[in-house]
Amino acid sequence: MVALKRSHPLSRNRSAIRFRPTRSAAPEDEAAAPTARECELIALIARGLPNKLIAHELGISPNTVRAHIGNIMRKYGLSNRTQIAMLLTPLLPAAVGQALRRR
Repeated sequence: MVALKRSHPLSRNRSAIRFRPTRSAAPEDEAAAPTARECELIALIARGLPNKLIAHELGISPNTVRAHIGNIMRKYGLSNRTQIAMLLTPLLPAAVGQALRRR
């Protein structure tokens, strides 16, 4: 058996995992506000759709979806799709969310 240091991520002594965004998820200026395409992606991610279905819905390739998701994560300092859905969905205009729910 290998003994792990306390600071190692797999050690038994785990402290609570805390989300620490590098930047605020709420845009402070217009440049940080989600674009129309990002809003569509955020809404579809919040619905739990995988990249292939998001690509089909938007008429783009799965690789483009992956690139958009990476850009969103970088822009807001997030690290996974769950954070995108939970932190950015409240920023969406109501019309985008309603239109995508009807499809």
